[in-house]
Amino acid sequence: MHGVSLESAREKLTAFLTQRFGGPWLYNNKYGPPMMRGRHMPFKIAVAQRNQWLYAMDLALKEMEFDQELEDLLFVFFTDFSEKIRNH
Repeated sequence: MHGVSLESAREKLTAFLTQRFGGPWLYNNKYGPPMMRGRHMPFKIAVAQRNQWLYAMDLALKEMEFDQELEDLLFVFFTDFSEKIRNH
């Protein structure tokens, strides 16, 4: 899905989250409007795929050693977001 390197995915996620949480419109400026549900439609995202992604995001949040309040806020966002883009 992402190729050998995750650098592009990391860059897009950083731009998206920066914009989503009130920072500069990095994502829109480089890639256009997010329209995340449509962008993810080519990929099967069922409960299992959503759960795998959430698990990976949870590990990443813990690795970053954010303040617990910020980690919780981000995980709630990721949980809601992942359910909205689920398409199977």
